[in-house]
Amino acid sequence: MFDPDSHKEAVAKLSARRPFLFLLHVVAEWTMILGSSVIAVKTENAVIYMLAAIIIMARKQALAILAHDVTHHNFLANRALADLIGNLLLAFPFGAAIEIYREFHYTHHLQTGTDNDPEQLMMSLHPNWQMPKNKKNLAKLFVGDLLALNLGDLRRFRKAWSPIDYIMTRRIDALKQYPIMYLAYFIFSFSLFAALTVSHMWQPFILLWCLPSLTILPLLSRVRALGDHAALVGSSPLNISRNIIASPLERFFFFPCNISYHLVHHLYPSVPFYKLPALHAELMKDENYRSLAHNTYGVIFGEKSLLTELTCQA
Repeated sequence: MFDPDSHKEAVAKLSARRPFLFLLHVVAEWTMILGSSVIAVKTENAVIYMLAAIIIMARKQALAILAHDVTHHNFLANRALADLIGNLLLAFPFGAAIEIYREFHYTHHLQTGTDNDPEQLMMSLHPNWQMPKNKKNLAKLFVGDLLALNLGDLRRFRKAWSPIDYIMTRRIDALKQYPIMYLAYFIFSFSLFAALTVSHMWQPFILLWCLPSLTILPLLSRVRALGDHAALVGSSPLNISRNIIASPLERFFFFPCNISYHLVHHLYPSVPFYKLPALHAELMKDENYRSLAHNTYGVIFGEKSLLTELTCQA
């Protein structure tokens, strides 16, 4: 039997925060987003625009994963400052707020795989999330994402962490609960609107950020979300989440910032994303972990890939 407490020393060492390294990742993601945008605008080429949109959406998903790490207090010891910076640079651009997402996500961690898991509950309410499927139906689902036909079932998740939806349902109570967050959100939104208007950049913003968020991003997010727990039936923490040993290209587009080590993250959420591969390597020295952990190899190709697991026995 695997004993999580037997790795306390290694986990404590790997849980040390490195804020500068975290910020370097944030800068790298925004550099790719802004750089791709500039190239697309300068060239005014439809193909370049399309390629830029794909890269930008992949990096937009990376912003969400980095915000997820802030949710677990893995950025700064000063939690209020970490949330503020995380919201401005990561969550707000994604249409989310860290404080609101934390309410949803902590329950998911505490109740993973049970009837009280809010993520599992939302997935169970819509057939698009129920796995496994046959290859034809899975392909239709992915094409539907690209054509913006499945926004409804993805919207259920966005409502769980959207500051707009939160204030619409709780009204004045939302402002009382998170006054600094909402002040920052309104300043961010006004500043973005003003900057786009003054710079006459509304058209590139719509073409490279808004429209791809309804088409490309849903597909990338779908694959990433399915990779966490879908098509897994187990009674142990080691087999209700999975690690995906993915290629660099698969990580870039589908599983950025080491989110593919999702099983490791669920076992030890205090470990920052940049230390998850090292922790996985350490855990693999444990025979019990090595024999029981659910490790998937690749996203698309191979007998042990995510795609195979999502379509087997369907």
